[in-house]
Amino acid sequence: MNPAFHARLVAEELFPRPGQAGLRRVAFQRLCANDPAAYRAAMMAAACYDGRRDLGRIRAPTLVVAGLEDTVVPLRAKEELASGIPGARLITIPRSGHATPTDQPVMFNRTLLDFLRQHS
Repeated sequence: MNPAFHARLVAEELFPRPGQAGLRRVAFQRLCANDPAAYRAAMMAAACYDGRRDLGRIRAPTLVVAGLEDTVVPLRAKEELASGIPGARLITIPRSGHATPTDQPVMFNRTLLDFLRQHS
C-alpha cells in the first residue's frame, strides 16, 4: 500500500470531524515521516499480536478509556480488555473517537487524575 494513502486514511480515522483539519494534517505529516518499512512492520505486529491470554496476569490498577465514537477499535474490544484484567475499570467518554485525549481533553484528564488519585 502507498504510505501516503495509508497515512491519509489513518489521519482521517483519528480526526474525522471538520474542525479537526489541522490535527488531521499534522497526523498525516508525522505518519508520512516514518520509515515505510518500519511503519509497516509496526502495523503488522500490532495487527497480529493477541495478548488476551495474559490479561489475567496483570495486577496493576488499570483504567481502560474508550471513546464512544471510536471507529478504529470497537467498544467490544475495550470491554473485553477491561473484563480480562482483574479489577480493571472501563470508562467511556461521549463525543470522542480514537484520540480521546484530543477529542475530550478536560473529561479525559479529569478521569485520569481521579483514577490516579484513587491509586496513589
